[in-house]
Amino acid sequence: MNVLFVYSYKPHYSTAGMSPFLASQRESLLALGVIVDCFPIKKKGLPGYIQAIGSLRRYLKEHPADIVHAHYGLCGIVASLAARREKVVVSFMGDDLVGSVGTGGTYTRLGSWMARLNRYFARRRYDWSITKSTRLRSLLDGVARVSVIPNGVDPDVFMPGPMEDARRRLGIETSRKVVVFVSHPDRPEKNYELARKAVSALKRDDVDLLPVFDVAHHELTDHYNAADALVLTSFHEGSPNVVKEAMACNLPVVSVDVGNVSEVVGETDGCFVTASEARDVAAGIQAALAFGGRTTGRRDIERKGLFLDSIARRLLTLYKQLLELN
Repeated sequence: MNVLFVYSYKPHYSTAGMSPFLASQRESLLALGVIVDCFPIKKKGLPGYIQAIGSLRRYLKEHPADIVHAHYGLCGIVASLAARREKVVVSFMGDDLVGSVGTGGTYTRLGSWMARLNRYFARRRYDWSITKSTRLRSLLDGVARVSVIPNGVDPDVFMPGPMEDARRRLGIETSRKVVVFVSHPDRPEKNYELARKAVSALKRDDVDLLPVFDVAHHELTDHYNAADALVLTSFHEGSPNVVKEAMACNLPVVSVDVGNVSEVVGETDGCFVTASEARDVAAGIQAALAFGGRTTGRRDIERKGLFLDSIARRLLTLYKQLLELN
């Protein structure tokens, strides 16, 4: 089986410009014997995606594939317009179906228009669609061939470790309570301002909110192990990787009710899902700090099949099923 991944190239990622979750997904499929080639879309903006249609069509003539698996809505449109006889699978991540958040927390007109276009292509053009949560699945009402398959987490990278050792490596005082926010504060859809207001509402001098960004993916493990809790306050998500990574490290999680977070953390003591209000998030953080230890998150997400190997097997099953369809 030959699968071609189509994705938007990110120059700051070392593995063929792929995001860490996508690179891990590819490696886990390779381990199952699937041949997975890569087609990065390097030029940005609408002209770059339009040009990629012809480039991908030429690439497929020289490098035949059974399945073109595009990641993110715009890449799916490119794949659909370029493919010949290949089956086209598109993974939707979140804002490609919901819309994009601009400054002030409002959804942009362009993002809403693109979301409608992506939903149209899912109904009319793709052989199969993948969403990261049942909540996103509901936005593809009327589309028959849709699977809910979240991203998997690598248990060999994200694992529990001594807090003291992690804090020493990161230079964090042992006396402080640390709540990590794993994203750039300037990304409007991640809603850092809500996390900041929630920590401020605690009125505690011993709690620090630590934004974590621009670090190598594997280095996040130390931040999870050094922290007392993770907070996620996004306006929307698909299946947030940071929640599963934190749980693989047995770190308490406090999150607003977005994506599939409720399904992922629902049975784990020490993890809390809150309303998107500062006082509610603050109450969740307070409860997580009072929990005062590590959770059973790693065991729980393994049972739910959220490790990489389980997700890869689900993808392989989908690929085989797709190739059997007329």
